[in-house]
Amino acid sequence: MATDIKEMKVTSLNTQSVSSTVGPREQLLSSIRGSQVVIPDLQTMISHWPQRTHPDVEKLDKFIQETIASISSGVHNTARLRKLKEMNLAAFVASWWPYAISYEALETVAHLAIWLFAWDDETDSAELSTIVNDWDKGSIFRQRTADFMQQSLSRNPKPMRTETNPLITCAGPIGDALLKSCNDRQISTFLEEVLFFIKMCGEEQRFQLAHRLPTIEEYTQYRSGTGAIRICLATVEYISRVHAPLGMELSKSHRYAWGISLSQELLDDDDVRQIWRHTDLIIYVTNDMLSMKKEVEQSQVDSLIPLLSLQLGSVQAAINYAVEIVHSSVQRFEAAEKRILQRYSSMPDLCGDIRKFIDGCKYAATANLNWSLTTGRYKLHCQSMKGGLPMAL
Repeated sequence: MATDIKEMKVTSLNTQSVSSTVGPREQLLSSIRGSQVVIPDLQTMISHWPQRTHPDVEKLDKFIQETIASISSGVHNTARLRKLKEMNLAAFVASWWPYAISYEALETVAHLAIWLFAWDDETDSAELSTIVNDWDKGSIFRQRTADFMQQSLSRNPKPMRTETNPLITCAGPIGDALLKSCNDRQISTFLEEVLFFIKMCGEEQRFQLAHRLPTIEEYTQYRSGTGAIRICLATVEYISRVHAPLGMELSKSHRYAWGISLSQELLDDDDVRQIWRHTDLIIYVTNDMLSMKKEVEQSQVDSLIPLLSLQLGSVQAAINYAVEIVHSSVQRFEAAEKRILQRYSSMPDLCGDIRKFIDGCKYAATANLNWSLTTGRYKLHCQSMKGGLPMAL
């Protein structure tokens, strides 16, 4: 069996049996509903990876609740406020970035998490949004967001219209913080990932508005962006920095103890790219399994497990295949980690920075899994996957 999505030779989906009155999504949804499945223990696969929670989680929770209330009052949507509050974003942020050096930096990535979830709901939640089924409105919203992010992350911003949508402007503090603490390469990397995320969300909407389902290849191409995982990974250098004013020289020992500064050459290294790619795969494939109950309840089937079930014959077979993808990605991640640390073993300062970046990726994977089990967003109400996680669809 192939253990990488790209190795699965799927180019089209069989919709020949679909009647003229029943669309492919309705047919797929009907075949999935009522299924009883078990997701194998994913926690065991990465139990040897680091996991902890930032000690300021309670203080952070108060800040997050106040920020969510402010955004929600601006869009006058009580359902959005309730949904965001149920997510326990403080636990999400404090476990994704437990190594944050300053509380100020923790608030910055909290702004990022709030913006990403609120923005995502605006683009793909029919329950909360009026633009989900309107391509033109969705395109305008995405373009305005891209314009705002480019403006807010520029050291020499060009004059432009004043943005008033709080689902866009709530990202403003992120740009302010990064401009103060990050170099041009770090800002460029972050912005590149944000723009890729926005573009792939457009691709996702394009497929969701089409009559046909995406192929596995098409789905995985845009899913690598819509998860926003790479955006979060692009903050690892920022979140672990000492927040001295940009340009202030830190002593070599101080920088090694706390800061990370990676070169473009290192980021272009094939093993670093593999680490990014497999972190992304581990998290979004895991998410596609654990969010299945929520998505079926909302009649959403443009996701990995439903699409795989068409090819493999059942939802359980699709889950088992997805678990193998995660297992394979963990192995490939660790192989790339071993290679790159060996290659730079004679350069202790750089090797230390690489180790911290790799740990940041590992924290992201363990945090996202543990948070997904407990958050109200996915309605699993589970602490442990020991023995497998039963799920009724």
